[in-house]
Amino acid sequence: VADADIELGGVGVGGGGGEPRFGLRQRSGYQSVSTSEQPLLWTEGAMGVVEGDNWARLHTAAFVSIGGIRPDELIYASFRNGLGQIPYAIVKDTQRGQIVISVRGSLSLEDVMVDVAGEPRSLEELGEACGFDGRGCWAHGGIVQVAEWVWKDLDRHGLLDATMGQLAGWGLTLVGHSLGGGVASLLGFMLRQRYPRLRVIAYSPPGGAMNQRMASAMEPFCITLILGDDLFPRMGPGSMIRLRNDILDVISRAKVNKASIMRSVLDTTTDPEELANNMLYPPGGAPATVFRRHLTEYQAYVRTLGEDRIASGVGEDDVAVPPGTPSGHQEVIAKFASAGRFGVPGRVIHLVKTKDEAALRCLSVTCKADRSYTPVYASPDDFRRMRISPSMGIDHFPDRIAPALEGVMADWGLSAD
Repeated sequence: VADADIELGGVGVGGGGGEPRFGLRQRSGYQSVSTSEQPLLWTEGAMGVVEGDNWARLHTAAFVSIGGIRPDELIYASFRNGLGQIPYAIVKDTQRGQIVISVRGSLSLEDVMVDVAGEPRSLEELGEACGFDGRGCWAHGGIVQVAEWVWKDLDRHGLLDATMGQLAGWGLTLVGHSLGGGVASLLGFMLRQRYPRLRVIAYSPPGGAMNQRMASAMEPFCITLILGDDLFPRMGPGSMIRLRNDILDVISRAKVNKASIMRSVLDTTTDPEELANNMLYPPGGAPATVFRRHLTEYQAYVRTLGEDRIASGVGEDDVAVPPGTPSGHQEVIAKFASAGRFGVPGRVIHLVKTKDEAALRCLSVTCKADRSYTPVYASPDDFRRMRISPSMGIDHFPDRIAPALEGVMADWGLSAD
């Protein structure tokens, strides 16, 4: 719907029922380009191009309101969301002289299907198209698919190139959270030949985003930020297999029922080592049971699949598939063996929890427990295993990350402005 006059005053844009904060009550000038064959143009003072929004442009209104973005700062927004497609936006940060590409994280069933499409994909062909050496570089197959779609979409509408050409001297920053962090990282790798000074900030990207060779190559221009015990940056193919094996081992060594073990997670008064001794037999000391026998048989079967090779992250010099591996697994195992270890991209800053009174009992995103975090540089190897804790899920939420960052900045005397 081109040049539509839309009443948005009562949709939370203005707040308090008064005049809209961003002057969107009689908003005109939205450009609809889904059926146009004309070149896309952006002019100063106009709301940028918006695609995939609903008829009332509610996604756009929410985006500019929550993000604190002036309408003239929005260059392009795509709210299309399907298999291999993810919402993203291009905005101007006039205060810092930066063009920002922001990629949304997982929010839909389609995004979850991309998350689980983790079979490694070689970047040799993509490197030839984008101008980088993709030999030995592998990435999460779903992330590659989405990043390639965004890259092609940027070329289709041409607004990034046009804006960067108009605003000489401005920088380019790519940001994303969760799945969007992985996509933004790979997209930055793809665009760097065109914009060598770009930088990437990935908030809580998936642990299986790319192999270590590629992740290390991104250190000069990419920073990954991880909050506390967030499980997603630790959720790589190897760590998931190790977690499964550890859970099965703990079950086989349990002295008490599983409900008692789960309740112990909330026990903040007893020493963890004492809890483990009270509830578990020592390694190798569990009595023989039917479950233990079945587990031993299962472990022998898993070894025939070669999954232990994925968990260990062997390198490309050792790609032999174990004898007896079912044919359907051979190609996948060979890909993981060629790719080696997977991890998060670039340099890693870990916000380590240093004060957390009552937080173990607080499982809500809006919890007001007293928390303090200290930023430290970390190694990707620090996130090879998942940490089981009450906050492993909620530490991934943006509503948890944002106040933690604000608190760190306040502690260090920094200003977001």
